[in-house]
This record gives sequence, structure tokens and C-alpha cells, in this order.
Amino acid sequence: MAEKQKTFRDIFDKYKFTADDVTRSRSWYRQQASLLRKEKVTANQLLRNNREKRIIPGFMYMFLYDAKTKKKLPYWDAFPLVVPYARTQNGFMGLNFHYLPVPLRVLLLDELMKYSTDKMMSDETRLRLTYQLIRRLDKAVPCVKEYLNSQVRSDFRKVDSEGWYTAMLLPVEQFNKASTNTVWADSRRKI
Repeated sequence: MAEKQKTFRDIFDKYKFTADDVTRSRSWYRQQASLLRKEKVTANQLLRNNREKRIIPGFMYMFLYDAKTKKKLPYWDAFPLVVPYARTQNGFMGLNFHYLPVPLRVLLLDELMKYSTDKMMSDETRLRLTYQLIRRLDKAVPCVKEYLNSQVRSDFRKVDSEGWYTAMLLPVEQFNKASTNTVWADSRRKI
């Protein structure tokens, strides 16, 4: 008799199960990156679960975005992966990890984990970030972006802390007006 295949709510649950619910090394996550590229994960799939109407600084989110000044911008990400760190009058400031290639995303997250509210990676784990801290981290410089609430085109998909490293690996960035390689090359020059 064929073994029943486990069904997962989304990609984060699948890789949490694959990791046996334990913390894995960066090398394990790198191995998973090649598998994730074959999955063809889409923004719509990711936005099905853990939806929130508002952001809370320090948590990680994905959402659909339509840049207001897109005609002036050399490029922009329509599906950001952001850790907001400050509210503004019309939106929020955040770090969009998609502006870095995957290895640099993971290294930046490693650095930021020093500023987490706890090391247990619970549902309430967040990053305590300030602009003063962020500007001291070279890898963070190209990731600093402002997002206007009026330009957000979906609910926010909260990524629980246990899925942060998986989120770093997902090939779901949606850059407009430039290729991913062009964006990453520009980011490397800013570091």
C-alpha cells in the first residue's frame, strides 16, 4: 500500500518538517535552496497563510507592493521580504532582503540575530533594529527602503521566526525594470 504523502500548509511548514523541527546549519539551508528553486513557489502561494493587516516593527513580512515613484526608480521589488524597523507618517522603513544575493541575505540575518528579543525563536521573536544600528552594517545599506501604506497591494504575510532562514532562500523577488543579477551587482557595489 502506498504511503500517504504529508500535506503542508505552505513552504515554511514543509521545510520546518524537513528540518525535523531542529535548528540546522547554514550548509543545510544552502542545500535546501537548490530544492526550493525547483518548487517554483509563487507570491500567491505564500500569501495564503499568516496574513496580517498591519506590520509590527521587528517581525518579518512579505507582501505585494506597487512603488509610487516607479517611473523614477531604476528598479523596484513588487514582492518584498521586509523586516520593518520604524513607522513613518505614511508607512514604514524596513530592510528588504531581496536586494541581496542569497548568501549575503543569510549573513545579514546572522548579524541581525544578535539583536533578537530572544534566542528561542518563538512566535514573538522579533529584531530590535534602529537606523543607527542598521547604518553600521554594510550589508544592510542596499536593503533600506521606505514603503507607503497606500502602495501595499495585499495583506502582509508574517513569516514566523523559525521560517526566517527559509524565507532568505526563496527565489520570489519580483524586480521590475532590471534583472535580479543587475540589482544584486548594484547592491554589492554599495556594500
